[in-house]
Amino acid sequence: MKALVICPTYGRPHLLGRILSSFIHQTYDDKHLLIINDDPNVTFCCEYENVSIINCNNRLSIGEKRNLGVSYGHYDIIHPWDDDDIFLPKRLENHMSQYENQEIFAYRNFPSYITYGSKFDECGGGPNSISYRKKHFYEIGGYSLVENYGEDTEFHDKLKNFKKEWNTENRDFIYSFSTSNYHASCQSPDEHLKKTAYNMLVKMNILGKKYYIIPDNEQYNIYMKLDEMYKITKEAVSIKHMEDCRIEIDF
Repeated sequence: MKALVICPTYGRPHLLGRILSSFIHQTYDDKHLLIINDDPNVTFCCEYENVSIINCNNRLSIGEKRNLGVSYGHYDIIHPWDDDDIFLPKRLENHMSQYENQEIFAYRNFPSYITYGSKFDECGGGPNSISYRKKHFYEIGGYSLVENYGEDTEFHDKLKNFKKEWNTENRDFIYSFSTSNYHASCQSPDEHLKKTAYNMLVKMNILGKKYYIIPDNEQYNIYMKLDEMYKITKEAVSIKHMEDCRIEIDF
């Protein structure tokens, strides 16, 4: 089965390197990453295998970007992914194995990790710790197009034959709630988001330019180390926030 990972992004080019590294490290082979950018002030490019980018000329809602992504290519299973979240290496493999059962249309494993404040800890599931069959997506009408927040919860409520588990052994998703320069669930005014995005492009000197995404293995390796440390201690791990939403830990 073919896995399509859909990552809508806006105003956070500094996070896309760890997204790419996270995708490259996936143990499941038949995979493709689609990044959807709706900031017309920058053009994203990527020369890595099985990675595609759609650069839009105008702003879209998150629901519109997710729906656009599902329509891309011929894939069996869809994996939504926010640009500030992390997939550990077996994320796709764990999910794709569930769909060997034809009666399962959607799957979610609730145990996840979260970066919140100065801690890396366990949590009960980030919004995109799910996957679903593409066919089922069309049967239930996709995501809402109206708001820039809450579209995921509304979509989850429509899913049928939705297998939900509490399998701590397959904890493979990191919900990065506090390592971003903004968060969609905070319902920030669009003018604030535009200003934040513009300032980041100026800071990175890529305003009006092409930006080639390359893997940020250094940051991704920190998250894998955090996973390893938590499994040993079963306790929250302290993290330090650095510039541009990077984190640091004491090994």
